[in-house]
Amino acid sequence: MAALRSAFHLDLGESEAVLVAEALGNAPVPLDERRGVRCARSRGLVVIRTPLIYADAKILGLIGSVQEKLDELRSHGFRLSTRHYERILEGLGEL
Repeated sequence: MAALRSAFHLDLGESEAVLVAEALGNAPVPLDERRGVRCARSRGLVVIRTPLIYADAKILGLIGSVQEKLDELRSHGFRLSTRHYERILEGLGEL
């Protein structure tokens, strides 16, 4: 784990998530931080980001608005470009 953390400058949680995903037979791994995403993808893992989790939750009827969730995240410093934000919301019929 130390080598993985050092090579990609990951925090403990990110490195553990990558290693657990690998141990589970390359299971999808939920990550948002750029370094963690880069590391996971370089190791052949599928990365699931928070906006996709929200989109799936809306499709399944578990939440009413992805826009509210993304706006809340962004208000707390979550980085999501305006282009990606709008693309997500347009795809879900929220824009």
